[in-house]
Amino acid sequence: MKTKLICILTALLITLTSCNVGGPDAESTPAETPIETPEVTPEATPEETPKETPEETPIETPSSTVDPEKEKNHEISPFRFSSYEKLQECFSSEANAENNVVQYQKERYGDDFNLFVEYLTRKGGANIPFINGEPMPLHEDWNQCSLFTKERYRLPWIWYYYRDADIIICLTYFSVLTDTEIPQDATASEVLNAYDSTSPNVHNKQDFGEDYLDIYEKEIQLADRKVTALVCDVAKNRDQVYIYYDGMMIIIYAPLEEISDEFLASLSFG
Repeated sequence: MKTKLICILTALLITLTSCNVGGPDAESTPAETPIETPEVTPEATPEETPKETPEETPIETPSSTVDPEKEKNHEISPFRFSSYEKLQECFSSEANAENNVVQYQKERYGDDFNLFVEYLTRKGGANIPFINGEPMPLHEDWNQCSLFTKERYRLPWIWYYYRDADIIICLTYFSVLTDTEIPQDATASEVLNAYDSTSPNVHNKQDFGEDYLDIYEKEIQLADRKVTALVCDVAKNRDQVYIYYDGMMIIIYAPLEEISDEFLASLSFG
């Protein structure tokens, strides 16, 4: 029995020894599982977005033309000239538009002024007053000639300032600027009544109260013809004598005592 027990223990010891081959101190270290290092993706550098440059707003250059509708209720300063020659230059077909402010801006001041300038350019110049067959001497201290883009009756006019008396002679071209049919032998009163029946005239002088002392027609002798003038005796301003002459409406602004028969008999237009 004892012998059998010893044999069993011996066999058990041999079995245990075969299981610990590395010795009693050898530690069984489990195989190290490598730590999986995550792949490092370099941080993306954000693309630099170019700054948006705001679109440049072009500088607005004022137009060289002006809508006449915007200006029709404004008084327009006249073009002024120091001599007949300077005035006539602006109606020359050879004038350089860039150096001729009238030709360059004729469309700026509306259809009537444009038509006025184009007519005088084709004609070769404006009519001027003559005294005894010579160009009327112009005042030395004033603007001797003025071209108004829009004046009486809202039409263009040319003003001439007489040197030897307090007289201004103005003219425009009714036959060109109006659609009114005007007989060649019409009187100034008839022409004005046909164009604007509300303007001061012999038939309505009572409508103007104390502004006009009298309005009447008068036959006058000019240097080259007789005409029937319309005379306006104005209370507090220059008196006015209207003459219709070869399609032109002419106004003489002056005290009536300055517009003598002798002066009128020397006057013509060419």
